[in-house]
Amino acid sequence: MFPAGFEPATYGLGNRRSIQLSYGNSGRSSLREEAASGQQRAASENRMRPAASFQRPAKMGEAALCWLFSAPGCSLAAGCWRLSADKDPAVVALFRLKGAVPRDPAVEIWLEGRPGELGGLAREWFGRIRECGADVREVMHDGCPTACVGDAAFAYVNVFTAHCNVGFFQGSSLADPAGLLEGTGKFMRHVKLRPGREVDAAALRELIAAAYREMVARVAAGER
Repeated sequence: MFPAGFEPATYGLGNRRSIQLSYGNSGRSSLREEAASGQQRAASENRMRPAASFQRPAKMGEAALCWLFSAPGCSLAAGCWRLSADKDPAVVALFRLKGAVPRDPAVEIWLEGRPGELGGLAREWFGRIRECGADVREVMHDGCPTACVGDAAFAYVNVFTAHCNVGFFQGSSLADPAGLLEGTGKFMRHVKLRPGREVDAAALRELIAAAYREMVARVAAGER
């Protein structure tokens, strides 16, 4: 990417380091000659586009994620984020909630205070969650009943205008052959239940059981 012996200066904070080389309208045309011909073509277009990638030596125990882009006639920019090898970005700390108890009176009040079919769905499925094991605890979190293994949250229920949600804090890792789970977040998923609309109850029970088993295993492994 860069000529032999050329070492661009870096700037940035923490583990983020980037470089910026001005060329084109700035008058420093020698940098245009140093860029690859593909970069020259990209700079002449009317939009910013990915151009190429480069690597630089990483320190022991590090991996480098590098990027490079060019903007129309004004700049060539590149950067590098360094990731420590002993940290896996796919692993997140468990979501811990203070005050979880075997039976929370506030949860009972919430469940009994939801009328109609939606309230019935919430009571039915939170009851299934409670039955997962003797170590299940519960607490009100973010306005809805939440179930934990110890203090590590794994499932919840909530009632909305036209549906009830059964949600999972680590739902993105659950196998879902029936396709019940909804949501696009990095971790959380939910199942929507609507009055008069059948749901694959066996598949939902298995999702609840799997979410519980996974959380039991992670807590037992000492994850924080």
